[in-house]
Amino acid sequence: MIIDKPLDPPNKNRTTGLRDTILDAIKLFGPSGDGDVIYLITDGEDNASRRSADEVRRALVAVGIRLFAITLSEPTAMNDRTYYYPDDLDEVEEMVKATGGWMLRMPRTLDPNMPKHVKEAIRPRITAMYKQIKEFYRLELKLPTPPGRRRNWKLEIVDSTRFNKKQNVLFYQREFPTCNVD
Repeated sequence: MIIDKPLDPPNKNRTTGLRDTILDAIKLFGPSGDGDVIYLITDGEDNASRRSADEVRRALVAVGIRLFAITLSEPTAMNDRTYYYPDDLDEVEEMVKATGGWMLRMPRTLDPNMPKHVKEAIRPRITAMYKQIKEFYRLELKLPTPPGRRRNWKLEIVDSTRFNKKQNVLFYQREFPTCNVD
């Protein structure tokens, strides 16, 4: 579906339960499977949820659903090469990274005076996000002991000389779900 009208301006009288909505979306999946994703388009504002971002992050990690997000907000400043976005989207970004998803920050409105290189950068980034959603690999790890608490980890691609291949970008679940150890 293509929407050809501008977005409504932000309205402080509206309420958004973003975190509660993500938790409701998780329930719609039933038993989760490889490749399950939630694709979120949001301004990142949550002024009505009863659940915390930490609760949502833990729920996503526990069922293995990746969160991908396009966040729409007004940039706070711009230099000749970069738009800067407000910090209120950090909560969404943390959930995205924990699940192995990807977040793309975009201006809420496309400024006609926006530099051409900024406009041209949007399409390839959305295309790359789509490929990340569609094509994924499953990596199974055997841990020496089950993680008993929240634990983050780092995965790198290195060549035979242990040189880090920085030209490759990895999107992976950065957090293990906790396990009860008896």
